[in-house]
Amino acid sequence: MDSARLIIELENIVPYLLKNNLIHKKSVVEDRVTIKDVSRMNKNIQVIQGSENSYIVKQPQLSNSYDNEFVNREAKFYNVIQNKTNLLTNKIMPQFIKYDKKNAILLLEFIHNAESFATYYESVKNNKKQILLALADLIALYHNEFSDYIDDSLFSFLPDTLPITLFIVRPRPEIMTVISPGNYQLLRAMQQETEIYPYIQDIPNIWNKSTIIHGDMKLDNVLLKNTQDTDDYILRVIDWELVLKGDPLWDVACIISNIIERNLHHRIYESDRDSLTYDSLIEETGITTRLFCKEYKKNIKETLVSSNFFSKLSKLCIAKLIHMAYESAYQSDEITIDAKNIVQYCDYLVKDNGRKIKKMLED
Repeated sequence: MDSARLIIELENIVPYLLKNNLIHKKSVVEDRVTIKDVSRMNKNIQVIQGSENSYIVKQPQLSNSYDNEFVNREAKFYNVIQNKTNLLTNKIMPQFIKYDKKNAILLLEFIHNAESFATYYESVKNNKKQILLALADLIALYHNEFSDYIDDSLFSFLPDTLPITLFIVRPRPEIMTVISPGNYQLLRAMQQETEIYPYIQDIPNIWNKSTIIHGDMKLDNVLLKNTQDTDDYILRVIDWELVLKGDPLWDVACIISNIIERNLHHRIYESDRDSLTYDSLIEETGITTRLFCKEYKKNIKETLVSSNFFSKLSKLCIAKLIHMAYESAYQSDEITIDAKNIVQYCDYLVKDNGRKIKKMLED
């Protein structure tokens, strides 16, 4: 680890912010600064100052060039977007505050009274359709706008390869030497015992780099804020560290896979498993996923809609679901129950050339 790098902690974040003139000493003395650690994959610390500027402070957990690359990319992307004031996309991202490259510390606007889209979606019953349509519109908005900038030199720093999560489509032999025993078993089982790999093998050939995409879209990477005394919602997309030039359907597939996996998990662990059938789950989930697809397709530019829209989307959804299974066994000595459930479900969805998964996407 680089000894010169400052590792932000709850104990040193206040002195760091004071030194960089990001909070006022008076606010600290008067106990008007609240610090909260909300770390996930990266270190994330909330700094809340009441009515004054509040921040989310982000830093990779590990000090190495691989992890720093992503936060560097995210910081540069935020900065470029914010300086292009004509972009509508400015309104769907947190405000960029500062990037400390030496310490790989990114400071962004903290959005008061906002919650994870995933948390809100799980808790409400009456207006799920409304917020889901709003999310589809938001993704179509930035895909449309960014398609005009894919060759702009300002975004030349963005990679244009397949997302790193799609290594699962064609895992190289050397991957097998560095993954967990659980994931080794998972990949071997999929290669030898399911129809999944043949179904997703041609993704690199049908991938269409036509706009700038988020790269890691999921319900947890969207913040939702209900505007006061109205039924309107403010949505903000966060965690752009995997942003790249790519196929817009990847972002769509990531959201749909997130919904599919959540419904599968809920039916297995939180309801009567004896009554669970894959066909009933497909029908139940399809009501939501078809609605989302229809709204997105209605709003996306015609030039971004490929002739194989649903066929490609179905393959990307399966690939993302398999990556989610892989993540669940990331440090496991054996295939996890969650991973097994996802793989078994995917194997059912891809039978008959993906007829079941396509049924979940297309009216």
